Amino acid sequence: MFEAGLEALSALSTSVTVSLNQYLKQFLVPLSKRLTDPSFRDKITKTLQTVETNGGRDATAVIKSKIPTYNSIVC
Repeated sequence: MFEAGLEALSALSTSVTVSLNQYLKQFLVPLSKRLTDPSFRDKITKTLQTVETNGGRDATAVIKSKIPTYNSIVC
């Protein structure tokens, strides 16, 4: 079920791009809690990278504020 949510979040990010940025904080809290689970870590990281790519620098700032250990892929 959680994996389906990650896929939906990636698809939503691709569809609405920066419009998702204002809602990121609500999504990031549960994601940050699951990052410690090795079975979800790679999938969550891939989803965050998709959100970051589609949301730009504003999305990166929000992600880093909620998940300080996240390594940005956007230069």
